[in-house]
Amino acid sequence: MKKFELFALIALAMAACACNKEIEQSGNDGPEVPTEPGKIVFTALAPTKTATTDDQTVTWVAGDEVKFVWDGGSTSATAASSGASTTFTIDAPDGASEIYAVYPAAVGGSVDDGKVTVHYSGSRTDGSFAQSDICVAKAVKNNGVWETSLSFKTAACLLKVGVTDSNISQLKVEAVGGEEIAGAFKVNWVNNEPVVGEAYGDDDSRAYFTMAVSGPGNYYIPIKPGVTLADGFRVSRFTDSENQITPFYYNGSIDTVRGQIIKLNDIDSHAGQYYVTPTGAGTKSGQSWTNAMDTATFKAFIENNVGNNYFILRGAVFHLSAEAFTFGTYLKPAFSGHGEVAFTIEGTRDGSSITTFIGGTGADAGMLEPGQSTNLTVRNVKFTGTNGNSNRAAIRVNNNSVKL
Repeated sequence: MKKFELFALIALAMAACACNKEIEQSGNDGPEVPTEPGKIVFTALAPTKTATTDDQTVTWVAGDEVKFVWDGGSTSATAASSGASTTFTIDAPDGASEIYAVYPAAVGGSVDDGKVTVHYSGSRTDGSFAQSDICVAKAVKNNGVWETSLSFKTAACLLKVGVTDSNISQLKVEAVGGEEIAGAFKVNWVNNEPVVGEAYGDDDSRAYFTMAVSGPGNYYIPIKPGVTLADGFRVSRFTDSENQITPFYYNGSIDTVRGQIIKLNDIDSHAGQYYVTPTGAGTKSGQSWTNAMDTATFKAFIENNVGNNYFILRGAVFHLSAEAFTFGTYLKPAFSGHGEVAFTIEGTRDGSSITTFIGGTGADAGMLEPGQSTNLTVRNVKFTGTNGNSNRAAIRVNNNSVKL
């Protein structure tokens, strides 16, 4: 073969290779991801985030850390870029056929029998993709090849607490009925969706969660999905580790759903402030006039019949509408053994109308009988309709430890 013919064949072959490479690259859905021997490059999409229901933009931020765990090992990797998707590069694990990715990395754990353990903790003070939206993804190895697209899914619901008091340094959230809402939980995959199981180990089973806060802002507390807070929950605020301000108590039943945000906006503005009408309204949590407690809920609340809530009452003010209230039997707040419990019943004047307590006619059918350790202030309330015989006095005080 002549020399110029050989050069022509080499040039033709090089042109063909270049053409094939250009066609191969143009057929990709995105930029070419470089690979290295022994490495796995995962492309991670922004998860289905609870924050999106709160009108927040959710994207990856370069440097966000994800914990990758598998049976017998774990590693961490950081986002290579910012945006709706990014890549994470890890060393290929030996012998593993499933890898779980957990964000944020601090909640990662271990894998046992196809389930990854996640820990519900942390805080987030803005709507960016950071810190406490617990998200998980799963990748499997088929015929020796890893699937490299990670679709993150939320594994918690969030309690959004708005703090306005600059003195608050800690929040404590607890389920009144003792249900598990925080701790370490095993997450399994069912139909490509994460399902949160029971708490992992007795020490990690908790009915409460504490969070350090840094002044005013919105704080997102991860809560276990799939439980019914039948007796509600309470949020206590602390100016330091010991000094507690009157808690906010929510006594409505809530079904926690994965990806849901339960909002308690500006909790300082209504913590310790409760609203009562004869028939109640809305959720009857007492948080506002539109969710006012009814008579029965109010009576049970101040008589300490809802859990062990004496400390919730300290410093609380109950605002009653300018209507008539009949309690059937005495209101009997009593807190023996708990020290002094001081709170206020504040009636309402509205023109010629005023909050009125009406007594009954049966035995023990008076209006108000404060008991031991009670320090009660009553304002703008009219007492009427009790004949004063036997146990039907408007106010009955028969224990000298009472302050009225």
